[in-house]
Amino acid sequence: MKLEVFEYLIAIEKFGSLNKAAQSLYVSQPNLTNVIKSFESEIGYSVLYRNHQGVQFTDKGKQVLLIAHNMMKEKEKLMNINLDHQNISFKISIGNGDYALTPIYELLQKQTYKDYVDITIMNCAVWEALEKTYNQSIDIAYFIVSKSALKEINDYIESHHLLLC
Repeated sequence: MKLEVFEYLIAIEKFGSLNKAAQSLYVSQPNLTNVIKSFESEIGYSVLYRNHQGVQFTDKGKQVLLIAHNMMKEKEKLMNINLDHQNISFKISIGNGDYALTPIYELLQKQTYKDYVDITIMNCAVWEALEKTYNQSIDIAYFIVSKSALKEINDYIESHHLLLC
């Protein structure tokens, strides 16, 4: 099993299309398809199914996709082990402004880092924050929502494989 298959699965998720994923990866669509089929054969189950709307992940495929995201994060950590100094950067969306800034700032002040830490805090509406988190343009979204909106937000979070705390 090669690590590239996990990169390919993430690209397929991002673009929802084998053709677009292949273009973004600079590989041919038949090559991408063959890699995925070989991977499915190796693990013993399908991770993708195709329909008129494009390509979709099976239930097991969604589980594999979560693992793929984690593996890519771990790969990045492995690549940084040799560095004497790391730049750590993350972006947080805070939907309730000043109410949340004080406790987060106090928490961050208590941390000790040997590395340079760059934190960007932005104010986004809930749905914008969820979309930015899904697209990985922000790392954390913090917001307070009404109980009436919670089910719809939970459905989005579950269908997009995000983590709610």
